[in-house]
Formats: sequence, C-alpha cells, structure tokens
Amino acid sequence: MIETAETIRKFWPQDLEAFYDQEAFLLVSFDLSGIQDFIYNIATAGAAQQLKARSLYLDFMGEHIADSLLEKLELTRTNLLYVGGGHAYFILPNTEKPEKPWLVLKQNSISFWSSISRQACT
Repeated sequence: MIETAETIRKFWPQDLEAFYDQEAFLLVSFDLSGIQDFIYNIATAGAAQQLKARSLYLDFMGEHIADSLLEKLELTRTNLLYVGGGHAYFILPNTEKPEKPWLVLKQNSISFWSSISRQACT
C-alpha cells in the first residue's frame, strides 16, 4: 500500500492548476461508413443468419482496429472509452508518440470508408 502511494505521488502533477490549463489529452474517434450497405446487401434466403454473421464481423473488426491502434501506440484498453456500431472513442496522452493516431488507423486494410477525428482537451 505504501509503495502504491509513493508511485502515485511520484507521477502526480506538482502544480495542479498549471496541469488543468494544459491540453494534456487527445480525444480521438473513428467511424466506419458503408456499414449499412455491407449488412443489408444480402439475398433473401438465409437473411437472418447472414445479418447476424455480418453484424458479428463488424463488431470484431471494430474491436480489432481499436486494439491495433492501442498496440501500435503502446497503450492499453483503459485508453478506449467506447467501441461499437462502427465507432470508437479513445482518450490518449497529448505527447509526440500518439501525435498522429489517425495515420495508424489508415494503415489498416479495411474495406470500409473510415473517418478519424481528434481534439486536444484538458
């Protein structure tokens, strides 16, 4: 318990007011477009099973893209705020390392249009 408190104290900002004024974080989101065309472009025979399968595929793909981004930036899932429905939101440190997380996402080979946005925040 004492070691934990010492570790927290070591990394805790000394001047909280100055820290609150810094844009210390990046809020990053990605969105996959073209999902409805992918899900609903099916034949009528076995449509229910195909809808479930394609929906599950998109869910897995979103999780994979989110995990790939975090892995390449050497971050953990605690930086992932939400992933689902073709969207994901991350909170990243505003340092040089995740300076361009949208480039990491664009390197993934996905067959959907993806849009990525970011905003520095306190």
